Amino acid sequence: DGKAESFDSYGFDISWFKFINRHRLALTAGYAWKDYQAASQTFAKTRNDDTISLFAAYEYQNVFDWQDWSFISLAGYSQ
Repeated sequence: DGKAESFDSYGFDISWFKFINRHRLALTAGYAWKDYQAASQTFAKTRNDDTISLFAAYEYQNVFDWQDWSFISLAGYSQ
């Protein structure tokens, strides 16, 4: 009947930014959870799909003193 696949999802993210001269740093952390409506008829369990995520970005502006060129690095994790 599909109720085991029906859910409401909730989540939040928080970010922090830091600018120091030509350096830019951004860090983001998030958490989300899904509230499933019913248990699976096959497994007799209600799913639990909580997710945590982390993300970082770094930028170095005007790399090699070249105008409008930047070095950018990104990294992320989700489980």
